[in-house]
Amino acid sequence: MTNRANGHWKKKHGSQHHIIPSSIGGPDIPENKYSWTKEKHAAYHQLFYNYLPSMAIGIIKIWTDSNGKLKTDLMRPRNVKAWKDAFNGGTPAQVIQFIQKNFLPVEAKFLRGELGGEYEKK
Repeated sequence: MTNRANGHWKKKHGSQHHIIPSSIGGPDIPENKYSWTKEKHAAYHQLFYNYLPSMAIGIIKIWTDSNGKLKTDLMRPRNVKAWKDAFNGGTPAQVIQFIQKNFLPVEAKFLRGELGGEYEKK
């Protein structure tokens, strides 16, 4: 089990999710943070590690069948549980919509160099 999935990870990272992870240059500013419970935060990282939101959407599309249902047979059991924990068992379409609304605008600003913090365009 990785640190992302255990209590150490939750204690260290808390409930503030960096939309653009600090490990890849995301600034520690309010615009780059999303608040949710420690459990949901840990579950999100269990599923998508420190990937950009657009990459998480790509993974969800791989995990989605032609009827729009989650292909749990492609996922590890702990990831099926993490999906339920992070998204209350929502459909892939609902989760993609959530990421598109809450995370993709921040990713777009980051990729354009407009997010702020120490990585802001000069």
